[in-house]
Amino acid sequence: MSLNYTYGSTSNWRATPWFGVTRDDYVLASTLTGTIPNGGPTYSVPVYSPVAAVVAANGNSRIQTNFDGYATRYNGLEGQLIKRMSNKWMARVSASWNNATDRYENDVNSLGNPTSLDTDPIITGGQYAPRSAGSGQGDIYVNAKWQLNVNGIYELPWDSEVAGNLFGRQGNPFPVFRQASLGLDGAQRVLISPALDEFRFNDTWNFDLRFAKRLVTDHVNCPRRVRSLQRVQRQRRPAARAQRRIAELLPPEPDPQPAHPADRDAVDVPVRHPRSTASGSDLPEAAGIPSDRAIRCHCVHLVALAVP
Repeated sequence: MSLNYTYGSTSNWRATPWFGVTRDDYVLASTLTGTIPNGGPTYSVPVYSPVAAVVAANGNSRIQTNFDGYATRYNGLEGQLIKRMSNKWMARVSASWNNATDRYENDVNSLGNPTSLDTDPIITGGQYAPRSAGSGQGDIYVNAKWQLNVNGIYELPWDSEVAGNLFGRQGNPFPVFRQASLGLDGAQRVLISPALDEFRFNDTWNFDLRFAKRLVTDHVNCPRRVRSLQRVQRQRRPAARAQRRIAELLPPEPDPQPAHPADRDAVDVPVRHPRSTASGSDLPEAAGIPSDRAIRCHCVHLVALAVP
């Protein structure tokens, strides 16, 4: 059994405010009002924009600096209980509680604007949920306060066993926002829900069940210790027509005297390596290796090439 507590604090995040523009140089541009759909609450969110004359007087330029007055805090608790294999069964239970929050000393976001955004809610004590980028599945705000994992295995008669695994996690936040213009700060996602995690997706649950039966046969005899004969490497170039060709072939080590009776039944299998369609030359021959080579296989009539 184990129990772990973790505390973390991160500051000096990156900010890009206007040069020479302060909080007092922002004015109220509009107020977003309405009702969140599907039975949600009403909202009234102010939207601010910088004074154009002040921005122009300071050269219409931004600076990249540390985000003063902003930090993130993390508190996490993780527990684990393991029952090792004995009396034909074993099990493991692990659970974690996570609390990542924002801390704002000044009521501005990383742009220097006091408008609450989906990635900068300006809510001290609110959940920190960074938005993913480039996932191809839409925006995902990563934040789960709890997670659970339970698995176990039981050995049955007749060389068989049954195992299961249960995984659960709290759903990620679903912040509600509206696109609005913040003047010179451009169009931004303005947070209209009361908190970033006011709404969440459904919790994720996954259960796997496995049954296995060990089969033994005397017709195939392969020694446990198999000497590495070849290493095959593929070129992973999507644009190349010969993507799956053999790019490297290492000669086998000198064959020692067989130590196992099954090794005397090893057979020589000739292998022809494909030619590259990109260059028109035989790659193994270009590397100084013959294109035909006999591979010694220690499993009777069985050749296996592992491609990483």
